[in-house]
Amino acid sequence: MKLKEVGSLCLAPVVLVGYLFASDLRTQVSKPTSASTGTGQMLEVQTCESGLGLDAKASTNGLYGMDVQYGLTYRATDNMRVTFTPKLGISYVDHPVKELSQTTQYGLGGQLTLGYKDFRVGAELWHLSNGNRTIPNIGLNMIAIQTGWVF
Repeated sequence: MKLKEVGSLCLAPVVLVGYLFASDLRTQVSKPTSASTGTGQMLEVQTCESGLGLDAKASTNGLYGMDVQYGLTYRATDNMRVTFTPKLGISYVDHPVKELSQTTQYGLGGQLTLGYKDFRVGAELWHLSNGNRTIPNIGLNMIAIQTGWVF
């Protein structure tokens, strides 16, 4: 597969769909949050799998994000690869959530994908937090199970 680049930004889109759910990892999810934001389907689009790129995600449970990412890829064979992608950006929630004191906050995460040819399957940890100690900052940890395609 040929990768196209604009400056140092790679343009070989990756589209992933999956299931997003709240995790009690390091935070306790309240019952109202579990009911309103606990689970949902999600769509994620990345500019590129390897190297510097951008990522946008939206879910049916009202969580949205835009990240800068950097994919680190190990090619096991010509057809198989494993990619770890750390991400940092902003997130938005379209309804009140106890664990998120603001509608806009930081997003931080990591994604691991396994690929065969252009098909991908992966998992992502997405932490949403205002990063502030003066404003209540419980934070919310989301886990996504995803599958998709590289174009």
